[in-house]
Amino acid sequence: MNINKGDKMIKTTAEVKKYYYKSGSLKCETPYSNGKENGIEKGYYKSGAILEETPYKNGKKDGISKFYYESGEIASTATYKDGILQGYKHCSDGHIR
Repeated sequence: MNINKGDKMIKTTAEVKKYYYKSGSLKCETPYSNGKENGIEKGYYKSGAILEETPYKNGKKDGISKFYYESGEIASTATYKDGILQGYKHCSDGHIR
């Protein structure tokens, strides 16, 4: 998830960092443990609909990232292993092949 200079991190806990659009709607939430991203980072459209889900392990992307249209259908997926992109699939009809 791209965090812009104008975005504000309003709430921070030891476990989850949350970033908000200037409008106040949630933009991104990222789970942390031991100071590194761990778990599923979720990004949102300004409408509140899910934009992306990206798994992290020890601060690196690891697993299948899913990117969504605002309608909720899957737009694409990307597979990562230890932070390195392994593959990408565009899913124009919302179905993974």
